[in-house]
Amino acid sequence: MLQHGHHKSFCELFALIKKWHALREAGGIRSIFWIQTPLEELPEKLDHLYFFLTKAEDAELAAHYEEMYNNLFALACYFNNPDDKWLRNYFYERCFNIAQLIKADGGRKEAEAYSHMGLLYEENGGPCSSKEGASKEGGGNNVTVNGGKAMDDKAER
Repeated sequence: MLQHGHHKSFCELFALIKKWHALREAGGIRSIFWIQTPLEELPEKLDHLYFFLTKAEDAELAAHYEEMYNNLFALACYFNNPDDKWLRNYFYERCFNIAQLIKADGGRKEAEAYSHMGLLYEENGGPCSSKEGASKEGGGNNVTVNGGKAMDDKAER
């Protein structure tokens, strides 16, 4: 990576490895991370990270944000399994931030990113994840994503 000038991708990859170790330590021996193979020992995952992170970095340098988004989205989709949820969530958040820069598609990428962030919020226990969160009469909470953070519209009032 470094030999090909992908310094940002290199830093991001090592930050993700450090994050995995921090999650493992924070969760302790009963954590799902404790029994997993460390990210740096999984060559297939490292290859995917290398390929798409470097393509995303190249796209960013050329100000091709839609291509950057597509590469990060590919990583989010690749890591869509229970053991890699944290990586999936990380890349969906990156997509959300990049989608704000894409203006040529009429807001499609931004809407897609909002949708994914809303699903992550719901999956992590947001108000829409419970049966009481929404009712047929419309008395439920509306969830919006603002600046990368999902929030309940009643909290804004």
